[in-house]
Amino acid sequence: MPPPDTHSIGTTPQKGSQASQLHPGKVRKKWPFPAFIIPVNNPDSDQPVTFVLVDITLIASFAEQEDPPADKKIFVRDIIYQFFQNKPLEELRRYSLARGEMNKELRAWLQKQWPEAPIESIIFNQYHLS
Repeated sequence: MPPPDTHSIGTTPQKGSQASQLHPGKVRKKWPFPAFIIPVNNPDSDQPVTFVLVDITLIASFAEQEDPPADKKIFVRDIIYQFFQNKPLEELRRYSLARGEMNKELRAWLQKQWPEAPIESIIFNQYHLS
């Protein structure tokens, strides 16, 4: 008889969710933040305002029957908004090619603003400057 499978102890993922590695006993769920536009002031006053279009999905840990908290949606969206609005335009342009760095910095910013956040990772569905 084979030994018991020790990797399946805990919550069994269902409906496309996966067991959380950072938060035992919870599952990973998608928490979408559909496209929103963030105005960024151009340092050259004679240039028009630049807009950042961001569409993000957060992967967060929740109990099996728990949904992402609706009361935190606006709070998290504002944290994301402030992150991009406070960055220099040159850095935002660089993020177009340096997605990994942007991901790491945004995740650190989210953790700083909301230390108990259940966020495990960030998926950038769209990032565009115009």
